[in-house]
Amino acid sequence: MFNFILASMMALNFFAMDVDHESQEFVSETASQSIQIPQNCQALIEKLYQYINEEKKPIEGSCISLEPMSAQRISTSESWLPGTLIFAGSSEANIDTLILYLNESECCKVISQNDNTELTICSIADLNLNQESYDAIYRLSDTNLIKKSCAEYTHSIAAPASFLDEKFDSYFVNEQQLPYVISPKNCSEISLSDFKAWAEDHQNELKDLLTWQGAILLRGFPIDSADDFGTIVKAVIGRELNDYKGEGSRNRIAQGVYTSTKAPLKFKIPLHNELTCTQNPVDYICFYCDIAPEAGAGQTILARTEEVTTEMMKKQPIWDFFNGKSIKYISRHPPEGNFFARINPTHRTWQQVFETSDRNEVESICVQKGYDFKWNGDWLEIIRLAPAIRGPDQYFDHPYWYNQAHLYHSNSRIHGGWMNHLLANLLYIAPSTRAYDVEFEDGTPIPKKVVYEIYDTLDEKTIKFDWEKNDVLLLDNRRTLHGRAPCVGPRRILTAMIQ
Repeated sequence: MFNFILASMMALNFFAMDVDHESQEFVSETASQSIQIPQNCQALIEKLYQYINEEKKPIEGSCISLEPMSAQRISTSESWLPGTLIFAGSSEANIDTLILYLNESECCKVISQNDNTELTICSIADLNLNQESYDAIYRLSDTNLIKKSCAEYTHSIAAPASFLDEKFDSYFVNEQQLPYVISPKNCSEISLSDFKAWAEDHQNELKDLLTWQGAILLRGFPIDSADDFGTIVKAVIGRELNDYKGEGSRNRIAQGVYTSTKAPLKFKIPLHNELTCTQNPVDYICFYCDIAPEAGAGQTILARTEEVTTEMMKKQPIWDFFNGKSIKYISRHPPEGNFFARINPTHRTWQQVFETSDRNEVESICVQKGYDFKWNGDWLEIIRLAPAIRGPDQYFDHPYWYNQAHLYHSNSRIHGGWMNHLLANLLYIAPSTRAYDVEFEDGTPIPKKVVYEIYDTLDEKTIKFDWEKNDVLLLDNRRTLHGRAPCVGPRRILTAMIQ
């Protein structure tokens, strides 16, 4: 029973913030030990989850243990954070009230009385949180993560979103709870057309779930080709797939469906949000597993934008170095048949990148996308300007890390070792032939030491899951970074993007 409640709490995704708890008044006074969520809270949790889901409350994060609280401390809201969750009752074993604080005028209060569960919305003044009403008051801790309370955790069942009917299972495949997996209970009973129709009928719910979770993995569905993949992505998101003209090393497989990057499989691709080198990155990037790599290798690695942002903020010199600045991303593309393109398949010609041999069309696409460009003989140089840090905006109510300077930077780690880096420097000894360069808008270089700290931070926040054939991974490109773990065996992952 506790595991079910635990998983329900994870699926709720309560708001979690990295806070300097020593400077906050809202702390535990009665005990330092956390307790498990009481088993009799299941009905309260389910009722609260239903409200959050139906009202589309933007609550994120995940924590699972409780801290005893002093009633005197929580009688005022001065130090309450949006998303604070309070459990209250006559004792630890008899919790009958669950309160979610959203703001001073909106609190969600769930009460269990005489086998009935009621939910009301009230202001903080109407909560009556005092020791006369409750002897036991706890808040959800944001310091004790799931692995601390469940060391043997391997596979947790998520509380299903309310729109998922009896045909589907939902669960997580790792302790970091990313991605959120949806699978048919019986693969033989659902066709591609049936799933497409269901996805179109529940498009808004699926997109809301994707926003909350950041990543959804569709596993076990009859998605057997690039065309099937494109069909399902459009059904879920409700928009046409983007073309990739002017944006790097991918080959078109079907309308709006491309190969993943041409970088050798033995090299790791660091975490990044797609196309943050542009002013208008895509909203969604999706992947389809055509050929699954061997278990434990070749994963599409993930991380949460908010977690990466928090870590970057902790490294204040790094954050300050990028904050308020725009990054200049420079790419150079040789013509078809050029020596560099023949010897290095990842160095794409401008004909490959723009899917045309017409220079006028290339220039028109650059103007449309807002890129500066110039022709150096037969070579094309493109300059993209984009902010290093974005927000607050419609995606986050705070600044957030959103760039890919570390992908454009030339160094031994991105090249897979010193020998490869040395060979690359010898091959591209003329600066005008280098595939990529990066600097700040004013020409200030970005030191290698800074880029290595970015790599280290991304590595710390990396989340992995193993691919299975015909898996489809849907990512909210603002909320989730992606990359690739190295592998040596066969692997073929296709991709599609939506603006």
